[in-house]
Amino acid sequence: MAEERESFESQWAPSDVTEENLEENLKEMVAHGVLPAKEIIGWRPAYGEAFPTPDTHEVVMFSHFFYGGFSLPTSKFFRGILEFYGISLHHMNPNSIVHITNLVHACVAFHGISPHFALFRHIFFLKPQPNKNKPCVVGGADFQLRGTLSQKYFSMPFKTSNKGWHANWFYVQNPEPALPEYSCLPPTYQETWNSLPMGDEASQALTLMERMLKLKEQGL
Repeated sequence: MAEERESFESQWAPSDVTEENLEENLKEMVAHGVLPAKEIIGWRPAYGEAFPTPDTHEVVMFSHFFYGGFSLPTSKFFRGILEFYGISLHHMNPNSIVHITNLVHACVAFHGISPHFALFRHIFFLKPQPNKNKPCVVGGADFQLRGTLSQKYFSMPFKTSNKGWHANWFYVQNPEPALPEYSCLPPTYQETWNSLPMGDEASQALTLMERMLKLKEQGL
Protein backbone atom coordinates (compact mmCIF):
# COMPACT_ATOMS: atom_id res chain seq x y z
CA MET A 1 0.00 0.00 0.00
CA ALA A 2 2.87 2.40 0.81
CA GLU A 3 4.47 1.69 -2.58
CA GLU A 4 1.14 2.30 -4.32
CA ARG A 5 0.72 5.61 -2.52
CA GLU A 6 4.23 6.70 -3.47
CA SER A 7 3.54 5.76 -7.08
CA PHE A 8 0.46 7.97 -7.22
CA GLU A 9 2.13 10.82 -5.34
CA SER A 10 4.95 10.75 -7.89
CA GLN A 11 2.43 11.75 -10.57
CA TRP A 12 2.28 15.25 -9.11
CA ALA A 13 4.46 17.99 -10.54
CA PRO A 14 6.18 19.99 -7.78
CA SER A 15 4.27 23.20 -7.15
CA ASP A 16 5.76 26.28 -8.79
CA VAL A 17 3.36 28.68 -7.06
CA THR A 18 5.23 31.09 -4.78
CA GLU A 19 3.73 33.57 -2.33
CA GLU A 20 4.63 36.42 -4.68
CA ASN A 21 3.13 35.07 -7.91
CA LEU A 22 0.10 33.73 -6.07
CA GLU A 23 -0.65 37.19 -4.69
CA GLU A 24 -0.06 38.74 -8.11
CA ASN A 25 -2.18 36.25 -10.06
CA LEU A 26 -5.10 36.26 -7.64
CA LYS A 27 -5.21 39.97 -6.85
CA GLU A 28 -7.23 40.73 -9.99
CA MET A 29 -9.62 37.82 -9.28
CA VAL A 30 -10.30 39.20 -5.81
CA ALA A 31 -10.93 42.64 -7.30
CA HIS A 32 -13.51 41.16 -9.71
CA GLY A 33 -15.21 39.13 -7.01
CA VAL A 34 -14.22 35.74 -8.42
CA LEU A 35 -12.10 34.83 -5.43
CA PRO A 36 -12.73 35.85 -1.81
CA ALA A 37 -9.98 37.75 -0.05
CA LYS A 38 -7.14 35.81 1.50
CA GLU A 39 -8.46 36.61 4.97
CA ILE A 40 -11.71 34.82 4.08
CA ILE A 41 -10.62 31.83 2.00
CA GLY A 42 -7.11 31.48 3.44
CA TRP A 43 -5.11 30.50 0.37
CA ARG A 44 -1.45 29.65 0.80
CA PRO A 45 1.33 28.64 -1.61
CA ALA A 46 2.86 25.17 -1.88
CA TYR A 47 6.06 26.18 -3.65
CA GLY A 48 8.56 23.36 -3.95
CA GLU A 49 6.31 20.69 -2.44
CA ALA A 50 6.61 17.47 -4.44
CA PHE A 51 2.99 16.50 -3.74
CA PRO A 52 0.15 17.97 -1.66
CA THR A 53 -0.03 17.64 2.11
CA PRO A 54 -3.09 19.75 2.94
CA ASP A 55 -4.51 19.88 6.42
CA THR A 56 -8.01 18.59 7.07
CA HIS A 57 -9.59 21.98 6.36
CA GLU A 58 -7.90 22.64 3.02
CA VAL A 59 -8.33 21.58 -0.59
CA VAL A 60 -5.80 21.56 -3.44
CA MET A 61 -6.47 24.23 -6.06
CA PHE A 62 -5.05 25.04 -9.52
CA SER A 63 -4.57 28.58 -10.83
CA HIS A 64 -5.77 27.59 -14.31
CA PHE A 65 -9.18 26.60 -12.94
CA PHE A 66 -9.97 30.24 -12.22
CA TYR A 67 -9.12 31.18 -15.80
CA GLY A 68 -11.81 28.71 -16.88
CA GLY A 69 -14.50 30.33 -14.75
CA PHE A 70 -14.15 28.47 -11.45
CA SER A 71 -15.08 30.52 -8.40
CA LEU A 72 -15.28 30.23 -4.64
CA PRO A 73 -17.35 29.45 -2.73
CA THR A 74 -18.57 26.69 -5.03
CA SER A 75 -22.22 26.17 -5.93
CA LYS A 76 -24.47 23.31 -4.91
CA PHE A 77 -24.55 22.30 -8.59
CA PHE A 78 -20.76 22.05 -8.81
CA ARG A 79 -20.45 20.11 -5.58
CA GLY A 80 -23.24 17.82 -6.77
CA ILE A 81 -21.27 16.98 -9.91
CA LEU A 82 -18.23 15.96 -7.87
CA GLU A 83 -20.38 13.87 -5.52
CA PHE A 84 -22.33 12.14 -8.30
CA TYR A 85 -19.21 11.11 -10.21
CA GLY A 86 -17.18 10.36 -7.09
CA ILE A 87 -14.30 12.69 -7.93
CA SER A 88 -12.33 15.44 -6.22
CA LEU A 89 -11.37 18.82 -7.60
CA HIS A 90 -7.78 17.81 -8.43
CA HIS A 91 -9.08 14.90 -10.52
CA MET A 92 -10.42 17.40 -13.06
CA ASN A 93 -8.61 19.48 -15.68
CA PRO A 94 -9.04 23.11 -16.85
CA ASN A 95 -11.14 22.22 -19.91
CA SER A 96 -13.62 20.31 -17.74
CA ILE A 97 -14.02 23.44 -15.63
CA VAL A 98 -14.81 25.41 -18.81
CA HIS A 99 -17.47 22.85 -19.83
CA ILE A 100 -19.23 23.17 -16.47
CA THR A 101 -18.99 26.97 -16.42
CA ASN A 102 -20.43 27.33 -19.92
CA LEU A 103 -23.32 24.96 -19.19
CA VAL A 104 -24.18 26.97 -16.07
CA HIS A 105 -24.05 30.20 -18.07
CA ALA A 106 -26.27 28.78 -20.83
CA CYS A 107 -28.90 27.62 -18.33
CA VAL A 108 -29.00 30.84 -16.32
CA ALA A 109 -28.51 33.46 -19.03
CA PHE A 110 -30.38 31.90 -21.98
CA HIS A 111 -32.89 29.48 -20.45
CA GLY A 112 -33.61 31.48 -17.31
CA ILE A 113 -33.29 28.39 -15.12
CA SER A 114 -30.93 27.03 -12.51
CA PRO A 115 -28.15 24.75 -13.83
CA HIS A 116 -29.84 21.53 -14.96
CA PHE A 117 -28.02 18.36 -13.97
CA ALA A 118 -29.93 16.07 -16.35
CA LEU A 119 -28.99 18.38 -19.23
CA PHE A 120 -25.37 18.22 -18.13
CA ARG A 121 -25.45 14.40 -18.16
CA HIS A 122 -27.19 14.42 -21.55
CA ILE A 123 -24.38 16.52 -23.05
CA PHE A 124 -21.29 15.23 -21.24
CA PHE A 125 -19.73 12.02 -20.02
CA LEU A 126 -16.70 11.57 -17.79
CA LYS A 127 -13.72 9.90 -19.42
CA PRO A 128 -10.87 8.41 -17.37
CA GLN A 129 -7.42 9.72 -18.24
CA PRO A 130 -5.45 8.16 -19.70
CA ASN A 131 -7.75 5.11 -19.31
CA LYS A 132 -9.40 2.82 -16.76
CA ASN A 133 -6.41 0.50 -16.62
CA LYS A 134 -3.87 3.25 -16.04
CA PRO A 135 -5.54 5.81 -13.76
CA CYS A 136 -4.03 9.22 -13.18
CA VAL A 137 -4.39 11.33 -10.05
CA VAL A 138 -4.06 14.85 -11.43
CA GLY A 139 -6.58 15.45 -14.21
CA GLY A 140 -7.58 11.79 -14.22
CA ALA A 141 -11.23 12.51 -15.06
CA ASP A 142 -12.12 14.56 -18.13
CA PHE A 143 -15.63 15.75 -19.06
CA GLN A 144 -16.18 15.37 -22.80
CA LEU A 145 -19.04 15.92 -25.23
CA ARG A 146 -21.05 12.87 -26.20
CA GLY A 147 -20.86 11.60 -29.79
CA THR A 148 -22.17 14.01 -32.42
CA LEU A 149 -22.78 16.75 -29.85
CA SER A 150 -19.23 17.89 -30.52
CA GLN A 151 -20.57 19.21 -33.83
CA LYS A 152 -23.96 20.42 -32.53
CA TYR A 153 -23.12 22.00 -29.19
CA PHE A 154 -21.67 25.47 -28.78
CA SER A 155 -18.07 25.66 -29.90
CA MET A 156 -15.71 26.69 -27.12
CA PRO A 157 -12.30 28.24 -27.72
CA PHE A 158 -10.13 25.99 -25.58
CA LYS A 159 -6.44 26.69 -25.42
CA THR A 160 -4.51 24.29 -27.61
CA SER A 161 -2.41 23.63 -24.55
CA ASN A 162 -2.72 24.27 -20.85
CA LYS A 163 0.95 23.51 -20.56
CA GLY A 164 2.21 23.70 -17.02
CA TRP A 165 -1.19 23.70 -15.32
CA HIS A 166 -0.32 20.60 -13.27
CA ALA A 167 2.37 22.55 -11.43
CA ASN A 168 0.24 25.62 -10.68
CA TRP A 169 -1.27 24.25 -7.49
CA PHE A 170 -1.72 25.72 -4.04
CA TYR A 171 -4.05 25.40 -1.05
CA VAL A 172 -7.30 27.09 -0.07
CA GLN A 173 -9.51 26.67 2.96
CA ASN A 174 -12.42 24.27 2.53
CA PRO A 175 -15.28 25.53 4.73
CA GLU A 176 -18.78 24.04 4.81
CA PRO A 177 -20.46 23.21 2.53
CA ALA A 178 -17.16 21.60 1.67
CA LEU A 179 -15.62 20.18 -1.47
CA PRO A 180 -14.50 16.52 -1.28
CA GLU A 181 -11.37 16.07 0.80
CA TYR A 182 -8.01 15.57 -0.84
CA SER A 183 -7.01 12.00 -1.67
CA CYS A 184 -3.66 10.89 -3.05
CA LEU A 185 -5.49 8.19 -5.04
CA PRO A 186 -6.79 8.53 -8.61
CA PRO A 187 -10.53 8.66 -9.27
CA THR A 188 -12.32 5.31 -9.36
CA TYR A 189 -14.22 4.62 -12.55
CA GLN A 190 -17.96 4.08 -12.00
CA GLU A 191 -20.86 3.25 -14.29
CA THR A 192 -22.28 6.71 -13.57
CA TRP A 193 -19.40 8.23 -15.54
CA ASN A 194 -21.12 7.34 -18.81
CA SER A 195 -24.75 7.05 -17.67
CA LEU A 196 -27.57 9.02 -19.25
CA PRO A 197 -30.57 10.56 -17.49
CA MET A 198 -33.71 8.43 -17.55
CA GLY A 199 -37.48 8.98 -17.52
CA ASP A 200 -38.71 12.51 -16.85
CA GLU A 201 -35.16 13.77 -16.47
CA ALA A 202 -34.30 12.53 -19.96
CA SER A 203 -37.38 14.27 -21.41
CA GLN A 204 -36.47 17.52 -19.69
CA ALA A 205 -32.90 17.30 -20.95
CA LEU A 206 -34.03 16.68 -24.53
CA THR A 207 -36.43 19.63 -24.42
CA LEU A 208 -33.76 21.95 -23.08
CA MET A 209 -31.24 20.68 -25.61
CA GLU A 210 -33.63 21.40 -28.47
CA ARG A 211 -34.12 24.94 -27.20
CA MET A 212 -30.39 25.38 -26.89
CA LEU A 213 -29.76 24.22 -30.46
CA LYS A 214 -32.45 26.59 -31.74
CA LEU A 215 -30.71 29.45 -29.97
CA LYS A 216 -27.50 28.43 -31.65
CA GLU A 217 -29.24 28.42 -35.06
CA GLN A 218 -30.41 31.96 -34.29
CA GLY A 219 -26.83 33.07 -33.86
CA LEU A 220 -26.11 32.53 -30.15
